[in-house]
Amino acid sequence: MRRAVTDRGMTGRHDSAGARWRQPGRGRRLLYVLLHPGVILALGLLTTLAGVYVARNFVLNDGREQFKSQVAYIALAINNRVATYQQILMGGAALFHASNVVSREEWASYVTEIRINDQLPGVQAIGFAQRIVQSERAQHVERVRREDANPAYDIRPPGERPEYVVITYNEPYVGRNRNVVGFDMFAEPTRRAAMERARDGGAPALSGKVVLAGEAQQDRPAGFVFYVPIYRTDMPKTAVQQRRQSIRGYIFSPFRMHELMSGVVSSQERFVHIRVYDGPTAESDALVYDSATTVGGRPSGGDPLFAETRTLEVAGRTWTLAAVAMPEFAELIDWHVPYIVLGAGIVISILLFAATRWLAAVRHSEARFRDYATLGSDWYWEQDADLRFTYVSPRYFQVTGTDPKDILGRTRHEVFGRPHRSLLTAEVWDRHLKTLAAREPFRGLELPVRTAEGELRYLMTSGVPVFDDAGRFAGYRGIGRDVTEERKREFDLLDTMEVAEAANRSKSAFLAHMSHELRTPLNAVLGFSEIIRDQHFGKTGSAKYIEYAGDIYDSGRHLLALVNDVLDMSRIEAGRYELVEEHVDLHALIDSSIAMVAPRAGDSRIQLRSRLEDDLPPLRCDSRSIKQVALNLLSNAVKFTESGGTVTVSGNLAADGALELRVADTGVGIPVDHIERVFEPFHQVDDAMRRRSGGSGLGLAIPRSLVVLHGGTIELESEVGVGTTAIVRFPAERVVRH
Repeated sequence: MRRAVTDRGMTGRHDSAGARWRQPGRGRRLLYVLLHPGVILALGLLTTLAGVYVARNFVLNDGREQFKSQVAYIALAINNRVATYQQILMGGAALFHASNVVSREEWASYVTEIRINDQLPGVQAIGFAQRIVQSERAQHVERVRREDANPAYDIRPPGERPEYVVITYNEPYVGRNRNVVGFDMFAEPTRRAAMERARDGGAPALSGKVVLAGEAQQDRPAGFVFYVPIYRTDMPKTAVQQRRQSIRGYIFSPFRMHELMSGVVSSQERFVHIRVYDGPTAESDALVYDSATTVGGRPSGGDPLFAETRTLEVAGRTWTLAAVAMPEFAELIDWHVPYIVLGAGIVISILLFAATRWLAAVRHSEARFRDYATLGSDWYWEQDADLRFTYVSPRYFQVTGTDPKDILGRTRHEVFGRPHRSLLTAEVWDRHLKTLAAREPFRGLELPVRTAEGELRYLMTSGVPVFDDAGRFAGYRGIGRDVTEERKREFDLLDTMEVAEAANRSKSAFLAHMSHELRTPLNAVLGFSEIIRDQHFGKTGSAKYIEYAGDIYDSGRHLLALVNDVLDMSRIEAGRYELVEEHVDLHALIDSSIAMVAPRAGDSRIQLRSRLEDDLPPLRCDSRSIKQVALNLLSNAVKFTESGGTVTVSGNLAADGALELRVADTGVGIPVDHIERVFEPFHQVDDAMRRRSGGSGLGLAIPRSLVVLHGGTIELESEVGVGTTAIVRFPAERVVRH
């Protein structure tokens, strides 16, 4: 019947659980691989590296935009600076347009008001260059010599040319500015090209790179000249040809490039290396400015972090601005972002790794628990705070043949209390309910249950309360097992014990009856044999009769002693041997025992000695039993001691307060492997000794049983050919203290 329940439980009810033991499919295996902690860690670190790469690019792009903004700022500053120059020069041109004649003093006053040293960094001077044709040269030279009181004045470079553009005014009129008065700028191709472009276009024009007039050749700083054309007011100037005919001269301003740029890039040169080229391309021979050559400037060196090139349209001329990020520019970039991403990514990856590993361990633990719960002979259960079952492992349903819906969601009282109430005692059930109400653990609760087929099973369960982190009761968790077979064995054992007890009672009754039946004829045999041996009624005649009567008497006494030993042993084993305790003087008891065995010892010329301590206290014991112990030990010692040997009885108090008696002989000794066996009833070392010494084999079994009844122990120390010592030890509580 039970086999059918088990088979159905394994094949029908738990197919879904059994399917879990099959090899997982390809998709599930792939999922397990992807969820492996090592894979999660690798993916996390790869994602972190990708995040660092993206963050670095973001930071670099942000830095690049900052760099572009700074370059744009520099370009705008250059344009604004040049535009300021242009506005000042156009103001001077307006002065000449408003007046046909502008004297040197008026021009000097105008330039002074401008304050070029403050307003126009890099500008050397602002001047007026007059256009003179060949026919007007002599008149011009004479007029200037007269007005300036400078008889050495002449147009330079010397020589006749169709027209000249001669520096006439140049303010401030000091130093180099004074020395260049009279210089024909039209004679120098670069300046001439700029002036022609300004003349023909009717707009300001900037020259190409030139060596400024009056500069030392060894310095040769890059310079430029700004030109604004001045036309005659009484002539048309709509067409190019008209402008060429009506040109009167030019307002000009020479400036050094590095001085112009110093006010533009001084705040940026620590972070940006600037080069300016005169032309649309960055050709080395067109270089007009390099921030590395300025005071405090230095080259960028190495591969730049950022670089940009852009062109500027300046007064009709194209400049190329080349900018390179200095190493210090990296200080402006927030490099913390990639490191933050790296650190956060590593921490998150490690946390994910740890969490995944923990989850894997939890899954493995749960799977292992499910396997154990499914395959184990025990089952596991859980209850919620309302004591309703939330989980019961499959083994329970295999044993009982019930369905999970009959258990889950119900309390133990609902499951076991009503249908099986008659199988439980009220005391056990009430005690269990009180334990649950007190939220205490319980162990060994036995529940008799009938299976679906009506078979009675015995289930034993134990449980412990579960509390959450806040200390609130969350339910019970426990284990159960089927103890039916154990109970059956117990019942069988009880039946066997009852049979054994009945047999023991029969044995005791038999022995009690037989003791009377045996003792009655034995006493008659002993009495009559003693009368014949001692010839109480007269001489018997032949000496053989006296000898035979003595043999009968000795055999009868031996048989009577054997009967008494067997009866004593049976009473001890049956627990019916009663101790009558009193305070016993061991000196008197031992002396009396020695006196009783002295005749036999004397026949064998064995010396008996008593070595008890004088102050040995009395012993609380059954004097008859202890005297029997002493007699048996003394008799055994005498029996197995050769003629001329010694038997010594000693006694003392041990350090722990126990009382020890020792009976030592110089006899044949006992082999080590027989020491424990000699305490077994009816056992002797060998048959030869039995034949030589006689005895029933109870000489040590009875003393040990009697000593154990007193809570003591008895041990043997023996060496073959040397002798044996029996050590009797009584506990300290049996020693009488005065």
